[in-house]
Amino acid sequence: MNHKTLSTKILLGAICIILFATITNASILATASTDKTTLSTDEVGLLTIKIFNDSDTEAKEIILRAQADEAIRFIDGEEKTLFITSITSLPAGSGNEIRLNIKSVSSLNKSANIYIYYGTEEPLRYASVTMVETEELPISVKSGIEKKSLNGKETVAVSFKFVNNSKDAIHNVGAEVISPSGFETVTAPLFTEILAPNATIEKKFEVMAPLETTGEQKIVLAYGYFDDSNTPHYFEKEYKVTFQKPNYTIIILAGIIVLIIAAYMYVNKDKKKEVKGSAEKK
Repeated sequence: MNHKTLSTKILLGAICIILFATITNASILATASTDKTTLSTDEVGLLTIKIFNDSDTEAKEIILRAQADEAIRFIDGEEKTLFITSITSLPAGSGNEIRLNIKSVSSLNKSANIYIYYGTEEPLRYASVTMVETEELPISVKSGIEKKSLNGKETVAVSFKFVNNSKDAIHNVGAEVISPSGFETVTAPLFTEILAPNATIEKKFEVMAPLETTGEQKIVLAYGYFDDSNTPHYFEKEYKVTFQKPNYTIIILAGIIVLIIAAYMYVNKDKKKEVKGSAEKK
């Protein structure tokens, strides 16, 4: 009898713990929204996730996961469709806000979803879904990248061509290149106050890498404009460039060869002068 009573108490206790955990989870509210409902290719938007503790007790170790469809990327750091973070502590009656930059990578007119999940352990509870439409804007952009050596330094050139295909003028069109720390920006940013319908602007940007640069580096072409309704549009096109460590042996050998050639030419020049001087004396 005592054994059955004990088992019953343990079972009831486990049920209470599960119910308490469910109630606690249910008191955590999470919502998400974007500053734009439509995004064009490479256009950047802002996703805001709000999480609120609606209970009377402190919530601890809350896991938050955002999962996007393939047409959308989170661009804080490396571009990806998954973002995971955690909140160590959230006092009773308080909230927290997380802001993430997102980007469209699709040129198709279709819907893309961003799903938000939360909880204290896997599997996480479903919270909400935010829908973003992907569409094309009345502009066209062509860009490219080229790496070349200039005076012993590696230089990256980014070409940019922007065309206003709309029937109205657009305003405050600008572009620049964002490079890693230590890189030297050779070209100034591009800016024009008004771009007429069917008008084009273009420029080639150059950045110079430090001598010791190695591995894969990220170069970002950032550009934007205001449309005829004064709505801002901001875009980021990411390029990956690989740098290799200089082969100092080859550089030293090349320097030695240059010195030998210079010395040879100098000696021959002196010999010619001596021969000429001897001939004049005769």
